Amino acid sequence: MTNQTHPYGPLLVTLTTAYDLRWSDKGSGGKKDASFWHAKSQGDLRPLGTVALQGYDDPNNRRAALLIGPHGQASVAPPIRYDQVYNDKGTGSNRDGSIWRPVAPASYHALGDVVAAGYNAPSLDDIWCVRSDLVTAGKFSDLVWDDHGTGGDNDVSIWDVQPRDAHFEADKVPFSGDTFISANNYSAPNNALAKALLVDVPAHIFEGGSREAPRLTSKVAPSASTALELDRSVVIPFTCVFPANDQTSVDLIFNPFISIEQWGNWTLALFDNNTVSVKQSSSQEITTGITNSQTETFEHSTGVKISAEVGVELVGKVTTELYYQFTYTTSASTETLRSQTITHTLTTPPQHAAALWVKHLAYRAVRLADGSIIGQDLPFDLPVTSRSQFPEDELGGCLCGMKLQAEQSKLYRF
Repeated sequence: MTNQTHPYGPLLVTLTTAYDLRWSDKGSGGKKDASFWHAKSQGDLRPLGTVALQGYDDPNNRRAALLIGPHGQASVAPPIRYDQVYNDKGTGSNRDGSIWRPVAPASYHALGDVVAAGYNAPSLDDIWCVRSDLVTAGKFSDLVWDDHGTGGDNDVSIWDVQPRDAHFEADKVPFSGDTFISANNYSAPNNALAKALLVDVPAHIFEGGSREAPRLTSKVAPSASTALELDRSVVIPFTCVFPANDQTSVDLIFNPFISIEQWGNWTLALFDNNTVSVKQSSSQEITTGITNSQTETFEHSTGVKISAEVGVELVGKVTTELYYQFTYTTSASTETLRSQTITHTLTTPPQHAAALWVKHLAYRAVRLADGSIIGQDLPFDLPVTSRSQFPEDELGGCLCGMKLQAEQSKLYRF
C-alpha cells in the first residue's frame, strides 16, 4: 500500500517507514556503532540521501523518512554521477560498504550523501537532487558517527544535516531531509555543503468561516455563540512537530500528515432588551489572548507554539515560523494574542435591543490519517468586538460596532 502524498508547490511529499540496510560498521571494533539505511522509493518519490543512525536497530516500521517527487514541474532531477568519499576497506566490518557524494546537474542541488552496499557507485535512481529555488542553507547539528577504532584504511565522520532556525519569507517552510554529509577527516564539513529543502506551505482558506459577525434580527436574546467554523488550515508532515520515531504517528504512516487548524466563531458578551424610555448601559470584563499556561500545554501536546511573542511556530527538531499562514506578520497582529482583561460597555437606546459579540478563536492539531485531535484545542477570545441593535436606525450602534471590527481586522485578518 502506498502512503498518502501531499503537494507543496512543485513537489509531492510523503513519509515512509520502509528501508533497505546499505551498510553498518558491525564487526569493525569501532568505538561507536552506526548503520546506514536507504528509504525505499514510492513510485516517482525518492529520498534525498541515505539515513545514518547510531546503533544497529532496524528502523523499518519504527521511524519515518522523507520522500519527495515532482508535481507538474521539473523540480527534481537525478544526479549525473557520484564521487566516492569513503570505503570501509581494512575495517573488518561484517559488510562491505562505501559512501558517495552525488553530483547534481546545473541549477540543482544534492542534499545528502548516499551509501552503497559494496564498493560500486549507487544507482542514479537512488535519490533526487532538488531545483535550486527549493533549497536553503542548512546546518550540521550532530556528529552521528566516525570510524575511530575501526582500523580502516580511510578516515570518515558522519554529520547530520538540519534546516537552520531562521525566518523565511511568504509561505516558505524548511523540511528536514533525513540526510547526512560525510568528511574524510574528523572535523565538520564546510558549512556550504549543508543544504535543506525549502517548500511552499500555504494556508488553505475556507470560504465563509466565521468572518461575518452576527446581527440582531429581533428583540429576542440570541444564542450564546455562533457555530465554530474552520477558517484556515496548514498541512505538514508529522516530522515537523514530532520525532521521526513517534510511535503513534508511525502507526498511521499511510497518511503521515497533520493539519494545524484555526477555527472561529462569535460569542455573546452582552445583550439588553431596553423596554424603558431612556438609554441603558451595561458592562462586562472579558479576558482576551493566550495565557502562558495555555501556550505551554498546547506546545507540549502538539509541537506547535502559539503566543504573543512568536505568533505561530512549529517547535520540532527545528523551530519554524508560520507567520504568513496565520497572518501574524506584524507586532500589532501578534499583540492580539497577548493576555489582557478588557472592559466592554454596551449602551442600548430606548425601545431597542442591542448585543455585543466577541471574536473567538480555537487552534487545533488534527491527524489526517484518522481525524483524531491531538491533545486539546487552544481556545481564546480576541480583542475584536461587533455591536448590533434592533431595530437598526440612525442611532445605529451597529455601525460603530462594525467600524471597530473593520479597524481590528486590519491587524488580524480573520
